[in-house]
Amino acid sequence: MEFEIALNYVVSSATADFVFNIHAAQTQCQSLLLENLTTDQAVTTNLYTESDTGNRWLRLQAGAGQLNVHYSATVTLAHVITSPTQLAEVPIAQLPPTVLPYLRPSRYCQSDRLHRLAFYEFGHLSPGYARILAIQDWVRKRVTFQPQDL
Repeated sequence: MEFEIALNYVVSSATADFVFNIHAAQTQCQSLLLENLTTDQAVTTNLYTESDTGNRWLRLQAGAGQLNVHYSATVTLAHVITSPTQLAEVPIAQLPPTVLPYLRPSRYCQSDRLHRLAFYEFGHLSPGYARILAIQDWVRKRVTFQPQDL
């Protein structure tokens, strides 16, 4: 898979700090074959990789004026293909600790306030792939993302 990102900014102050999450992650199922990062300002870039997720964060400080950031990458994916009947839900008590942060409430998903609704909508379904599909279908029918105008 190949992708590229072009970001263009106008920095109106003397300096501005940026943190980007645009680099391809390197994980057990995704390998980086080639990547290229360019900026039109001479900036020092610092790249940080999260050890538990493989997410990569780029930090830089730009000066006043135009800032153009271009990133491109080629990655290979190792897909896991299995029969849905072989997939099972994993009880929370058996989840690996590295996924627990994704269960915490956030401003994007108030998971602590969804328990009653989730049980009402899906608690009667047997655990497994069919319940996952029912949740997916429910979300697709009822949830939309509408960005606000700034």
